[in-house]
Amino acid sequence: MIIVGVDYHPSVQQVAFLDTETGETGERRLSHSDGEAERFYRDLQRRQVKVRVGIEATGHARWFERLLAELKFELWIGDPARIKAARVRKQKTDRQDAQLLLRLLIEGRFPWGDAFHRTSGVDLRRTTPPITEIVDFLLYRFSQNHLLCAIQVYEVVLPVSMADLRARFDWSTLRIFHLNTPRQNHGILLGTKDWAPQVIAT
Repeated sequence: MIIVGVDYHPSVQQVAFLDTETGETGERRLSHSDGEAERFYRDLQRRQVKVRVGIEATGHARWFERLLAELKFELWIGDPARIKAARVRKQKTDRQDAQLLLRLLIEGRFPWGDAFHRTSGVDLRRTTPPITEIVDFLLYRFSQNHLLCAIQVYEVVLPVSMADLRARFDWSTLRIFHLNTPRQNHGILLGTKDWAPQVIAT
């Protein structure tokens, strides 16, 4: 498999990649306007190997997403806030960002994994690791305790995955914080097991 971390900009992208079979690594800065980026990915396709590409969620990469879908490459779209939190250095460069995305992919720490879909949002059952599996583990491990779970979620979530997650709790409530543009906000899902908060009428 070839794993590619991509720091994406409208006119250019910085990539860092690893061939897991040979151990080969590399970095490239690819222009969009002259077709350099598209040629890079089509060359990868000709090698007939599995390719996984990771980028931060952005509203300016539609053509790139369509290209990867055409080539049948895996596209993992990550939560920008959680990727930012993973940065060690305060000063950022395109090269460092591409390297960070590659490292998160390799280490299995890429936020959302392949759970994000542009239209339907995040499938909470397919995050890395799956949120549902984490909750199931906590409910099993602390089955003798009254639990309160706080789960960071995205504004747009696949409804069936949210229903599946909330069904695990005796009580739950969802709050989205509208701080960014629509469909790019985050929130918190609170869920309890074996107890429920008392709501005091005012």
